[in-house]
Amino acid sequence: MIQANVEKDNEAIMARFTNDINHDITHIVELYHHVELEEMVYMAMKIEKQLKQKMYHSTKRTIQNLGNPIKG
Repeated sequence: MIQANVEKDNEAIMARFTNDINHDITHIVELYHHVELEEMVYMAMKIEKQLKQKMYHSTKRTIQNLGNPIKG
């Protein structure tokens, strides 16, 4: 009986966590099965880092392209 309550609490915490983070990250995190909150947090942090790197490189390329316009 107590174990069932703990599992419910853990599921509720994980649901609240995914509800409170960036929606792009949430969509990716929800693709995977997570047993523990720690796994979910680790995955979200990893995805956030990847998205930031992707955005950084995309912005860097845009700035470079603005500095070197294509002449036609």
